[in-house]
Amino acid sequence: MDARTYVEANASGFFNELKQWLAIPSISADPARRDDVRKSAEWLAARLRATGFPVAEVWETGEPPGSGQPAVFAEWAADDAAALTVLVYGHHDVQPVEPLHEWRSPPFEPAEEGGRLPGRGASDDKGQVLFHALGVSAALAASGGAAPPVSLKLLIEGEEESGSPHFADLLGRERARLGCDVILFTREGGSGPEADLADILGAPLVFVSVGLDSGRIHAPNEQVELGLQLTGAAAAAHLWEELAATALGSGAGPRP
Repeated sequence: MDARTYVEANASGFFNELKQWLAIPSISADPARRDDVRKSAEWLAARLRATGFPVAEVWETGEPPGSGQPAVFAEWAADDAAALTVLVYGHHDVQPVEPLHEWRSPPFEPAEEGGRLPGRGASDDKGQVLFHALGVSAALAASGGAAPPVSLKLLIEGEEESGSPHFADLLGRERARLGCDVILFTREGGSGPEADLADILGAPLVFVSVGLDSGRIHAPNEQVELGLQLTGAAAAAHLWEELAATALGSGAGPRP
C-alpha cells in the first residue's frame, strides 16, 4: 500500500483522533488549564505509542522538576546504528481563545463544516504534530512495515534554506519525484526555540508546515482544511522515505 492510499484509507480515524485532541483546552498561558496541558501531553504520548513508537514519554520541565509545562518525547530508532537522525519539534499546547465572542463555534468543540475543521490548534500546533505522526505510519505502510534507515526523534513542548548536502540532495529528489519545483523558501521567526536547537545540535533547520492563510493560525476561528491535512500527511511520509534514500546514498554516519 502506498503512502497516499494508506492516508486516505485511515482518514476517518485520523480526523476523529484530531477532534479528540482539539477538544482538550491545553492553554499553557492559563494557570487554570494546567491539568488540561498535562492531559494533552498524556493523550499525545499514548497516541504515539499506538502508532508504533517504541519510546513515547511525558517529560517534566522546570526547576524544580514539574514546575514547568510537560513535554512529550518520542523516539523510533532505525535498525542501523549509523542511520541519520532527524529531530521533529512542535507544540501540543495552544494559544488563549480570546476574544471568545468572535468565534463562530466553541473553540474546543470541533465539528466539521464544509470540508474544514475549526478549533484551537487545528491549523498550527496539534494539527501539524499529528500529520507528522500519521506520515510516519504511512511511510512504514508503504515500505511493507520495514523500518526506514532514519532514526526519528520527536520533541513536543508545551509552550531558511539550509546549506546541508543532505538537504540539497533531498530537494533534488523531491523535484524529480514531483516533476516541478514547488518549494518556496521563506524566512520564519517567532518565539519558539527552533534556532536554539539548531545552534546547540549543529544541525540544519527546516520548517515543514501545511496550511493556508485562511487557517487563521492563533486567531479566532482557527481551522484546517481536511483534504489539505491528508496531503500534508502523505507529503510527510514521502519526506521520511526521501531522507532515508538520501542517507543511504551519502553513506552518512549518525548526526542530529
